[in-house]
Amino acid sequence: MKLIKILKLKFYYLINRNTLISFIFGYLLIILVLTIEILNLDQRKADEELINEYLINAYVYIKMFVCILSMYLFSYSISFKNDFLVYLLLPLGVKREKNIIASIILNIVLILFLHINIFIACGYLALAIKSFKMTLSIINSFINILCLAYIYGLYAMILMQLMKNNFSTIIMIAIFIISNNMIEYNDNFFIKILNLIIPFLDLNGNYMYNNLYLFILIIILIIINMLIYHYRDLNF
Repeated sequence: MKLIKILKLKFYYLINRNTLISFIFGYLLIILVLTIEILNLDQRKADEELINEYLINAYVYIKMFVCILSMYLFSYSISFKNDFLVYLLLPLGVKREKNIIASIILNIVLILFLHINIFIACGYLALAIKSFKMTLSIINSFINILCLAYIYGLYAMILMQLMKNNFSTIIMIAIFIISNNMIEYNDNFFIKILNLIIPFLDLNGNYMYNNLYLFILIIILIIINMLIYHYRDLNF
């Protein structure tokens, strides 16, 4: 069976009513929050200050929403309820690797689609500030947030495979919240090492190290997920 057919089947299993409600409600909520941020800006400040204030708050809310949704999707897609498809595919000669690759690709595309829409909405709302211009720095911050969402999602997928219950997602959300409170300790040696394993961004959406490392970590986590899926017992 071709990968594209498996993707279609996985899409059907993953995009159910609960997932759609989560997507739509979350997207509308983030738009509402960003709109409130724009309306609450102190217009007496200089435009540069307003832009900086808006973006910092936007990064916080968007990062939290996209990362948590990514953790939910990645772990949910590999849970017994949604990965039951593998028991139908294996007798047809479909390798395990195709199933896990299809799950990862589908999650990556869904999160990318959502993130692009949030990026467009965030930029559109920012036009309320007269001198706002889209810059490479802002685009870079959004790319970093997207990479971060993939990383935490892949970590959540690993934990789901190892623990085989929804508690794994809660653990990853807790780790995400804790790591985001470590920004002010960037000078600490232990925090610098930890940031290589569990990345976190500063208030401006920048990463402590080279951004290329985030892409490398994503690839490493994809490989780890594939290896675990290949060798693990599929009995939940």
